[in-house]
Amino acid sequence: MDYIITMYEAKLKELNPSLGHIQYDISDLNAYIDSLADLTAMICDSKTFQYQGVSRPKIKAGILANLTRKAGK
Repeated sequence: MDYIITMYEAKLKELNPSLGHIQYDISDLNAYIDSLADLTAMICDSKTFQYQGVSRPKIKAGILANLTRKAGK
């Protein structure tokens, strides 16, 4: 989930090279995720040790939970 955020922030910096500080909210990040034609995330089931695909809504929920957890620190 962190990598998707890093990708988005790198794209923002690429599009706005003269800005020193870039702000965005979760709806902007979700729109970026929706704009990606090919996005795949896999998680490993600790019981079966098999990888399973993660849907976009679950990716978005995971990113929101990750950001919320970081903001609470």
